[in-house]
Amino acid sequence: MMGDAPQMASLPISSHEIVLIVGGLLVIIGIILAFRGRKLWAGLMSMIGAIIGGSLGYLFGLMMNSWIAALVLSMVGAFIGSVLFGYIVKIALAFVTSLLVAGGAYIYMGPSMNQDTRMIISIVLLLVIYVIAYWFIQEIIALVTAILGAILIGIGIYLMGFGTTLALAIGGLAFLAGFILQTIDYRRTRKRRATYAARQSYQSTQVYYQPPPQPAPPPQQPVSRPMPPPPPPPDDMDEGTPP
Repeated sequence: MMGDAPQMASLPISSHEIVLIVGGLLVIIGIILAFRGRKLWAGLMSMIGAIIGGSLGYLFGLMMNSWIAALVLSMVGAFIGSVLFGYIVKIALAFVTSLLVAGGAYIYMGPSMNQDTRMIISIVLLLVIYVIAYWFIQEIIALVTAILGAILIGIGIYLMGFGTTLALAIGGLAFLAGFILQTIDYRRTRKRRATYAARQSYQSTQVYYQPPPQPAPPPQQPVSRPMPPPPPPPDDMDEGTPP
């Protein structure tokens, strides 16, 4: 009829199916992040840095009222952001870890303690934890990615309708298994690299180091032999003997 309002086309899938698909995707992403997150961390951070840097560069270009400047600045910002997030992310993660620990200690000591003492202890703890965190940065990355992956797995299982208890149990198991396996893989990789580096160093030493030449043996002296006696004169050559 002419007066009827137009009806919207119905979706080919229901909302419940969409929730199931989202839950399944979260479970897959969580598994990848929990068990392989350490190896994907650098690439992921570089991609995030490129997105942030490119967005900021594009915004600065728009402020200049030039789409060419926005395009150029977005590419430059994406490159700079990718490099910064790819190489400085370890320093930033170690600093954030030490800052959280020092801040928690500062709050735990409470206002009853002297303010200067709290500040000194917090600063010393910040420096110590930063050094330790930077030394074990790969283990911390494995821990963070395992936690994030376990959270995604738990949310995905919950959205798929398996209940809160099962989601928490499987998420906890995924966290423990992912963290342990990533730590073992990193230590094996580090040991393999150390063995390879030692082998290469030994081979290069053998190539570039030439042992000193051996001294020549002393010349042999000729063996002196006694001269044989001269032969006796013949008898027919004696004087006074007629021929």
